[in-house]
Amino acid sequence: MKKTRNLVAALSILGALAYSGHTAHAAELNSVHTKEAVEYVHQHFANNKSIGYGSNHKVVKSIQSVLGKLGYDVPVTGKFGARTASAVKSFQNQHGIKPTGTVDSKTAAVMMEDLTVFNKQETLQSINTLETVSYGCTNPVVKSIQVVLNSLGYNIPETGYFGVVTQNAVKDFQGKHDLRKNGIVNASTANAIIEAASQQKVSSAAQKATKQTLNLSSKTNYYVKVDTNKERVYVYHKTNGSWSQIKELVCSTGAPTNPTIKGIFATTGAKDTSLRIRHKNEDIYVNYFTQIKGNYLFHSVPLDKNGNITDGRLGQAVSAGCVRLSIEDAKYIYNIIPTNTTVKII
Repeated sequence: MKKTRNLVAALSILGALAYSGHTAHAAELNSVHTKEAVEYVHQHFANNKSIGYGSNHKVVKSIQSVLGKLGYDVPVTGKFGARTASAVKSFQNQHGIKPTGTVDSKTAAVMMEDLTVFNKQETLQSINTLETVSYGCTNPVVKSIQVVLNSLGYNIPETGYFGVVTQNAVKDFQGKHDLRKNGIVNASTANAIIEAASQQKVSSAAQKATKQTLNLSSKTNYYVKVDTNKERVYVYHKTNGSWSQIKELVCSTGAPTNPTIKGIFATTGAKDTSLRIRHKNEDIYVNYFTQIKGNYLFHSVPLDKNGNITDGRLGQAVSAGCVRLSIEDAKYIYNIIPTNTTVKII
């Protein structure tokens, strides 16, 4: 954990070099919340956790700071209130994500991608004022370069002094990334180092996520998990013996008076493109049902006999016990999930 924090701090200072070449200390202070947000993406969200309205989690300030840097009008209060939820929804809408107002792993990852693009734009705008770092320098930026290069496989004493060993490592890195091999860290080299370290972190996070799903068991190459607390359906697929998540769907499970069953089941094979359900003396129509067990199904939001949606609510526990999905997502489950696929409902 300490190593991770050191690397993130080093990237922050190195980012200051890429931005302007000056005021590294100020840039490091301004990046504190961004630093926490990056750690949150790779650690908290790695376990499919989410954060939303009403939360006072310590990283709410981080999320608010990142949203602010991306141009959203959000006060940095540490309280996930209506303005933060509204900003998150706007962000999700602009990026083709379902506008839940909740920050999950997907939303957080896209935020980080946008932040990277934003930082690169700042770099291009300030490249003319860049202060380079080279042989003979002694300052915090040099130590940051050494820390980050070591995370990429180099073996440099992390002294803060830019000596021959550091210079040779920089030249080697430049040669591998089609940069001029002069041993000087300027904007181009700093950005390349940051990019390489960021890609390595994303790769490590992906490997960790894959390992966490290796213990899934299903008679088919698909596995479905329904989380009634988050109102989410997660679809996994197995390729060459390894499981990976391929879909995350917003759903509505049973209301408190009609809770969805919990446990481990297998799809029965019963399915159809339409179904009429008699409920409370009225007919309700749904599309694309897939049976989980007995009267418990995956199916679309309810419709009238003319095919008009009568209740489009998702992300809330409002169904009569079935797992309700958008028409498109219900069709996806209907088409792709074979008989005897494990369905775990928690």
